[in-house]
Amino acid sequence: MTGIFTADFYNDKIGFIAGGNYDKPNQDFQNKALTIDGGKTWNLVGENQGFGYTSCVQFVPNSNGKKLVSVGTSGLFYSKDRGTTWQLLSTDCSLYTIRFVDNVTAIAAGKDKIIKIKFLSN
Repeated sequence: MTGIFTADFYNDKIGFIAGGNYDKPNQDFQNKALTIDGGKTWNLVGENQGFGYTSCVQFVPNSNGKKLVSVGTSGLFYSKDRGTTWQLLSTDCSLYTIRFVDNVTAIAAGKDKIIKIKFLSN
């Protein structure tokens, strides 16, 4: 139950993959990686901090590929530095997926719920 469970590309060069170990949902290392060359090379980021297992990661629109959000068994997390550091925004661990509908609004869904999240633009 270990591997990459989600991927998103901001453009043709900047991409992010994440996942982890479903059986060890709090394990927060070797589960996040960034590419800036279209996937030719990947570098681990955010080691030993941020989220453990995650099921969905998305780039924030119009963030120059710097801002990301993630949902999974650790909750809802936000990064403003391409995944190097993460801020916990919500401990709701029942969300499985998140998608942006515009530059500041995302829809997240999980078991028996759909929620709208507004991000402040800064």
